[in-house]
Amino acid sequence: MRRTSPILVAFTALGVAACNVTPTVSNPVDRTPNWYKETAVSTVQQSLLDPQSMRLHNVSEPFAIEAALQGQTGVCVTINATNSYGGYAGVRTFLVSFLGGNLRRWGGTSPVTDISPSAGSICPR
Repeated sequence: MRRTSPILVAFTALGVAACNVTPTVSNPVDRTPNWYKETAVSTVQQSLLDPQSMRLHNVSEPFAIEAALQGQTGVCVTINATNSYGGYAGVRTFLVSFLGGNLRRWGGTSPVTDISPSAGSICPR
């Protein structure tokens, strides 16, 4: 009968133990880049008809977006800017999404979403 090498047994045990390690998932807010405010503001500004007309009202702190969008961080940017008629359209709030420290683009579209009607329930106070 053939004997199993103790080294082979040790490596097999290590391999099985390594498979049972549960990775820790850090808070998505922790992965938001330090420069999130500048990125969020410039991203919103680039999405406007007249970027130079933007008046910045507020930029929120990063917050975790709903569980359905795991790992994503949101930043609310509240602005006022001119519309196509040249008049200021009123205060609007945009949600800028980050994933893993990068802007999150939805299917190749902009990472900016106008959430003005429901901003109060989405953005942190």
